[in-house]
Amino acid sequence: MTRFSLILLLTLFAFSSAQNPFSCVDAKFQGCQYNLAQQIGLNDTVSSKLFKDYTIMYNYFLWMTGKNPGTTQDMLTVCNGLETFNLCNHGNQGCLDISNLIQKTDINNAYGVEATYRQYQRFNCGPGINTLIHEGLSCPQRVVSNYQLYLQTCVASYETSVANDQANGCTYAQTLMNCWSAPFQTASCGSENGIAVWWACEQNKVFAQTTFPSCPLSCDEKFGPFTGSHANYMDTHHKIENGVHFFKVSNHVEKVDGKLVEVEGVWMS
Repeated sequence: MTRFSLILLLTLFAFSSAQNPFSCVDAKFQGCQYNLAQQIGLNDTVSSKLFKDYTIMYNYFLWMTGKNPGTTQDMLTVCNGLETFNLCNHGNQGCLDISNLIQKTDINNAYGVEATYRQYQRFNCGPGINTLIHEGLSCPQRVVSNYQLYLQTCVASYETSVANDQANGCTYAQTLMNCWSAPFQTASCGSENGIAVWWACEQNKVFAQTTFPSCPLSCDEKFGPFTGSHANYMDTHHKIENGVHFFKVSNHVEKVDGKLVEVEGVWMS
């Protein structure tokens, strides 16, 4: 091979790499990930797993959302941290593509991480937080604070179902929206109630459509997901006992001996 041919080959390779939107410089990504964890208050023990175990990112961001009802301080800590991360990782966004995430963890966590990241980028740190600031902040945050474990379980149920039965992903996406929105539907938010339910529904629509973009999901401005064939969801998934609200997590599916088995959702308060 002549020197000219070698130079031409290397030039074409460099150009091809630069044009590849899915290329990833892992060392740069790891540095940006560490800075993100430090900025939002995560300790070093879990910082390296932030983009490997979706529950770390999801649960921590959720906790920060409901940490101090009535103020956006902790929500903005997360959003500003993500903005700094994006600036740090500029030109290296391929690391966040599912094709690269899946090389660092299992397929379910890879999709969960991507969905959580996109949820906050596209909604929670944009139209979501702006809507709450202008329409009512405290009540939705109190619901998040009071029902964190239930909300996390709704997502875990969804993740289990889609891991075992991706063909029906749109069905499970709808049940996620229903499950997550339920406590907001019964909350005593007064004039904020419709906004609270819509906010809960919309962020889960964004979460689910990251994985299943063609799903025809919608959130009503007043009733969230509880319209049409889902209007009576609360009749079978909500009850009050001794003054305490209980919500039934949507059923999920598991594989037993290679066959799909529906597992009854638990009641939680």
